[in-house]
Amino acid sequence: MNFIKAGLILHTILSLVYSTKHTSSFHHKLHQLPSPSVLVASKDLDLSQGDTPLIVTGVIPKSFSLDTIPSILETYFTSQSTNGETLVRVDITPLAYTEAPIKLSNGTIISPYQLGIPINETIPLFTASTPIERGYNAYIRLLNLQSHPKLTTLLPLARLLHLAGSNLISANLWLGDGSIKSAIHYDGQDNLLLQLSGTKTVLLIPPELEPYMQYKKYTESQFVFDETTGKFVDEALKSTSKIVENHGTFDLFSSSDHEQEFDFITGSRAMICTLHQGETLFLPALWSHAVVSSTGLNAAVNLWFTQKSVSHRKALERHPSWSAGHFLLGNDLLAQHRYTEAEIAYRKSLEIESDNFDASHNLASTLEGKGERTAAINQYREAFALHRSVEEGVQCLTNIGVILKKRGDLDEAEIVCKEAVELDPKSGKAWKIYGNVLALLEKFEAADEALGTAVKLLRSSNDKVAALNSWGVVLEQLPGRKQDAIAAYEQALRIDPSYQKARDSLDNLISTRQEL
Repeated sequence: MNFIKAGLILHTILSLVYSTKHTSSFHHKLHQLPSPSVLVASKDLDLSQGDTPLIVTGVIPKSFSLDTIPSILETYFTSQSTNGETLVRVDITPLAYTEAPIKLSNGTIISPYQLGIPINETIPLFTASTPIERGYNAYIRLLNLQSHPKLTTLLPLARLLHLAGSNLISANLWLGDGSIKSAIHYDGQDNLLLQLSGTKTVLLIPPELEPYMQYKKYTESQFVFDETTGKFVDEALKSTSKIVENHGTFDLFSSSDHEQEFDFITGSRAMICTLHQGETLFLPALWSHAVVSSTGLNAAVNLWFTQKSVSHRKALERHPSWSAGHFLLGNDLLAQHRYTEAEIAYRKSLEIESDNFDASHNLASTLEGKGERTAAINQYREAFALHRSVEEGVQCLTNIGVILKKRGDLDEAEIVCKEAVELDPKSGKAWKIYGNVLALLEKFEAADEALGTAVKLLRSSNDKVAALNSWGVVLEQLPGRKQDAIAAYEQALRIDPSYQKARDSLDNLISTRQEL
């Protein structure tokens, strides 16, 4: 029996013992923490200097009935047609595990299996069955609302979007039934969390307590689920080779009788709150948090946005030796195209932690943004020397390939991109970039094979649509493949009817054939 399975079995035993001793909430001493201050939303409310969590009320118009949220969601999702290509990702875990992800002492983090379900089955998953009836715990996280503009207009989000303003990064819907609780972690962006249905209890830990949360670098594995039988494969785990760094091992759900274990939290700026329907939590970047959701249909929307890095800088004033904090400050600055400041932040992160792959990689991206392409290539090579997983290695190589392609060094780009697909033959993104380089070199048969492989492997809709369009362009250059090109463009448009490049390519090809 390997260490991962042994750790998993021990965690299962502890989970079962824990579930009989205690509720699914936090340690009772943590419920004595103060709640965040409450503010009423107004058009003049300014969160730009905030570095402390706040509860904001009045985000939902008084004329809107929150009791209609379940029916709005059910009507929207059940009305969506499914052609087998529009799936929603659901995180599922065995019934014995209610915390996600699971962190083992041997450095393994076990993430839920990601089950794809037809979009029109989204709400019935939670309303038509209990976890025991369906055989697993389930949670939908990060359903990107930018891909669902109609739903965005149906939900009462106008005032929330106004609060984020032009600094919005992403808007996401979260759906569950309270069967999975979110373990302690931090995020690199500022967050507005609006509770639409049910409640969420959120524990908020300030940045200066990061060392006590026992953050470490984990190697990720996932549960294995047999979609044919609808059951998890006993004790089976699949390694993803990904490195996860924003999760800690400190057990905030512990039923320990040693209350002094929590003294460092109760004597700090830590807070706890229960968000009710219509309430919004403003959560500054770099605050650690854990979440317990109420049972029944539980729905929330979060907006990640940036305050021009104010919260990052204030967090680092209190905790200046935090390498990951400087790295995430760099990310926030990079997103704002503030390249010189981002470079300083990444170099500070590397000064504290010289083998920080992420900081090294993103420093290269910053140099690329500054137009220093040769320096960027060299920095990507330094990052490649630090890569801890195949995915990270491929990421460096494909980025080098893209720069070389932009610079017109196609022969060298071909060599680097080939190295990337050899390192990971299952990387759809690497095959896509490789195919595009081959197409520019007019090696159309090889490009056909590469882009066809990319389409099979890519899961992201945006990447797949782009690959299908490129594939169609290549197929047009091959004798007798015009109909295949049309099929590629049409498949791209089925996934994203607004993708103009594919629309133009398809119209031009059909028009040319008609003229002939």
